[in-house]
Amino acid sequence: MRLVEVSNGDFARTIVRILVFSTWRLALFENVRDSCDPVLAAVAHKGFKELTYHRDYAARWVVTLGCGTTESRRRMGAIEFIWPFIPELFVCTDTERCWPLLV
Repeated sequence: MRLVEVSNGDFARTIVRILVFSTWRLALFENVRDSCDPVLAAVAHKGFKELTYHRDYAARWVVTLGCGTTESRRRMGAIEFIWPFIPELFVCTDTERCWPLLV
């Protein structure tokens, strides 16, 4: 997944990347928390809490940067850099195609 391979050189890009990825992953973990597999459900439950923290942290920074100085608002153009990586999040791999069997 190329989104998670984007370098951390720019703070705004990093924050936007964290927001996008954690929000996407949070939706996946929310569905797995009710899995009939107790280990998978436990991992998803723990991960859900962690991902919620990361999503909220990034969202607060997006608001702070977006409502800040002219320069910080300009830097939030980072979404334009991250945007091309987003469609890849919704392409199923062969492993994910068997996902309903795991839940």
